[in-house]
Amino acid sequence: MRFVFLATIVAALTVALRAGDVARTKPPPLGWPTESYATLAGRCRQADLAVFEFGAPKIFVTERAWLDAFDAALATDQAKPDARCFCASDYVLKLYSKNQLLCSVALTHDNKVRFTEGDYIVSAETHATLRQLWAIATKTTSYAPPRRSAQHAAPPRVELKP
Repeated sequence: MRFVFLATIVAALTVALRAGDVARTKPPPLGWPTESYATLAGRCRQADLAVFEFGAPKIFVTERAWLDAFDAALATDQAKPDARCFCASDYVLKLYSKNQLLCSVALTHDNKVRFTEGDYIVSAETHATLRQLWAIATKTTSYAPPRRSAQHAAPPRVELKP
């Protein structure tokens, strides 16, 4: 009788533990975004100031038309999360609302947009629109994000002789 009781308890605990493992959400792998694209795009809509940082001087954008165009470009896309690459971007756009940093956005290679929380793949049209907005804000004729790191030549090999 005791054996049946203990066996029932062990079986019930095993089922409960497995159910808990299934119900528990696992964190994303290292280097993957931790927030959804919709959440980040919604946070960008609250911005009243955009600051482009790349060395000095900083570029400040407060024009509502530019901020609305930026919001519209992000809102029209269903971006997919992607692993963070180690490519460096040049201009980093920091969005503020009432002197509080909302998020950082950068354009990297291909159709990637890097938020503080991770990288997302957007459509080619969205990436092109964001590049145009970057060019308008930075007062350049066109904006091309930096190339992939893998496309750069390998560093020269240095041999040390004793």
